[in-house]
This record gives sequence, C-alpha cells and structure tokens, in this order.
Amino acid sequence: MRPLVAITGATGYIGERLTLKALQSGYSVLALGRRPVDVVGVTNVAFDIQKPLIPSLPSEIIGLIHLAADIQGGSLDAEREALRCLAAALPKEARLLFVSSQSAAAPTSPYGYGKLELETEVTQLGGVSIRPGLVYGGPKKGLYGKLCNLVRRTRILPRLIWPRPLVQPIHVDDLAECLLTALNAPHKKTYVFAAAGQPIAFDTFLATLAANENGSRSLFLPTPMIALQVLLGFSSKATGNLSASDRLASLAATKRMDTSADLIKSGITLRPFPSIDTILGRSNLDMSEARASRRALLSEGGLMIAYLGRIKPPLSTVRAYARTMEQFKGQSLLKANLWRPFSTLALALLDRSKALGEREQELLRRLDLVLRLVESHPVSATRWLVAPFENRAMAPVFTIGAIGIAVGQEIIVRALRSFLAPAAARILFNNV
Repeated sequence: MRPLVAITGATGYIGERLTLKALQSGYSVLALGRRPVDVVGVTNVAFDIQKPLIPSLPSEIIGLIHLAADIQGGSLDAEREALRCLAAALPKEARLLFVSSQSAAAPTSPYGYGKLELETEVTQLGGVSIRPGLVYGGPKKGLYGKLCNLVRRTRILPRLIWPRPLVQPIHVDDLAECLLTALNAPHKKTYVFAAAGQPIAFDTFLATLAANENGSRSLFLPTPMIALQVLLGFSSKATGNLSASDRLASLAATKRMDTSADLIKSGITLRPFPSIDTILGRSNLDMSEARASRRALLSEGGLMIAYLGRIKPPLSTVRAYARTMEQFKGQSLLKANLWRPFSTLALALLDRSKALGEREQELLRRLDLVLRLVESHPVSATRWLVAPFENRAMAPVFTIGAIGIAVGQEIIVRALRSFLAPAAARILFNNV
C-alpha cells in the first residue's frame, strides 16, 4: 500500500511540483485546498486557511506538508488557527511540516515576524518548520513567475544598493525532495530545517533569469533600496496591499542562512545555481575570445570604410559591419592594428585583382558589404553627393579634378598590382 501524505496549497507553484514528486516517489497524495487537483493518484479535501475548519483526514496518513499561505496579507490569526486545525486533524504519529521563509531567520518586517510567529506555533504543535531560500525553476508561477515576467518586459533592471540584498536560491524540485526527506527523517520530531543554496546578490539572480528568458544580458540601473521602499510604500497605501512593501523590507534584511549542517544531515545535495555564461552557452574563455574577435572585426571594418569612403570611419557604420559579420559567423580576415597608409595601399592592390584566391574573393565580398554600408551613411552621402556641388560654379572643375585623380591612382595601382599583390596579401591577411 502506498504511504499517504497530505499537502495544502497543492495547486500553487511549489505544491504542484511537490505533488508530482510525491507521486513519482511512491506516495498517494491528499490535496487540501479550495481548488481541486485533477491528477491521477490525488484525492481532494476542501480546506480554506482564511476560514479554517478541522478537516477529516484518514488514519493512515503519515504526514502533512503545509504550503498554503495568505498571500494577500490577511490576518495572522487565521493562519495560526489553520495550523491548529490541521494539527488537530492529524493522527498522533503523523508529522506536521510547515513551509516558512528565510525571512523568519532574522525578521525585520511584518512578513518575517509573521512567519516566525507561525514557526513558534508549529513548534508548540510538535511540528517541523522548513525555511527555503528563493525558489526558482519549473513552471513560471508564484514569485518566480513574477520575476520571469519582469525580466521579459524590460531589459533595464534595478541593481539594488545600500544595502545590496543577498538571496539563497533553491530549485523547486530540490525543495520538493527536501520536504519529502524531512517528512520521513528519523530526527527529533520538532526542529527547524534550512533549505537553501549558496548566497548570491539579488541582481545576479535577476541577471541569470534574464539571460535564461531573453538569451542575452540585461542592463542594470543602480537603485538605492530606500528609494524603492518609499515608492512601494506609497503604492501599497494607495492599493491597500502591503505585501510587496513588506517583502521588499524582508529582502533588504535577509541574512545568510548556514544550511550545510541540515543538508548534510538529510543527505541532500542541491544543484548549483547556473551562471549566466552557462545559460548563454559560453565559458569565460569563449567570452574572452568573442571580445577579441569583435575588436578585430571593428578594426577590419574601420580600415575598409576608410579605404572606400575616404572618410573617418563613423562608429555606427563600423559597428554595423561587425554585427553583420558576427551574424554570419565571420571571423576577421585582415590583421588588426595595421598602419592605415600601408593597409589602404594593400587593399587597393588586392581590390579587383585578377589572381583571385579564396581569401581575395572573400575580401571582395566584404568590400561590397562595406560599400553598401558607406553609401547608406549620411556622412558619406554628404561627402560624395552634396559637398562637391555646394559651389555650382566650380562643380565642373571639382568633377574633372576628381576624375583625373581617380584615373591616375588606377594607373599606378594597375602597374604595381601584378608584382606587389602577393606582398599586399602578406601584409593584410591573417594566418598567411
């Protein structure tokens, strides 16, 4: 016969994963709540923490995991009474597990103090309190879902400072395993169990979520904690919902929990919180190489633009060239940091050369790309189209002079191209 465990809040973020984990681990589940759980192997019993009554529970139940909470900031008395009703309904040997919060470890806000009071009630009832860190992973629900929506909506996120709050993330599936382990632990019946990973800055947590949701890095705006607290305070008074302001105060005052002893005792190893580089599929070495490759493409673009446009390379055009090449996985073809007069002459010798190898053909394709970028830039258009004709009386002179210079340059380049092209290739190309 499968052991029977009761769960309140089974339709919530953590409760949903805990229910599935319990079923996979060989338990039958009794879900207590206002909404039924439509999953095979789950029996539903009506229960409302805001209007608690002692539920009728089977005698074979081995324990109850209490996840349900009044997220609207209602009466603490109702939650305390709900705990008493649940404890009264349990068989004598069944264990009561209350899922609290890390804020109860060092409370400074009504939210944290409320959780600590409920933990005290659980201890008096002979139960166990679990203090999880910031839960992430799995379905985008609860606070985790709200944070995911936040990082999707905006690429500029707050970096909270003064103080810079810390969080200790724990994956929702690891928390579910901790809860089921605590349910059967041979320890003393009443204790507090800390379940959380290593501490990281809250903005690092947000940055990692943003990388996972958007596939890129986000920008962060330093935001004093006091400024955000004042803003949320006004908003909370206007809406009558104080939970957001209370939770921010709890976040600001969050202290590091030492969880190593509890985790070692339980035999549970938490998965490490992923780094941004891991999520984006790049190691630190890869990123260093990517930056070097970007610099080389910027140098190459600037050289080609100066050659074709006869202008100081506009930064926006140089960046457009680098982005285009990166999009097509193109590496830098030309050596970086070349002296511009020599490199311009070398480009002229290879441009339209008849002895076209693979590198020369690629060079011509890139020059064609640069020509299109230069023609579309307003600085180049002004230089080529407007400036020569500002003085209409002198326009024919400018035109004839420009044609003469171009013809002279072409004659010289053609004369030198046949025997200087190999040297030009050695000057310009990488890995020659």
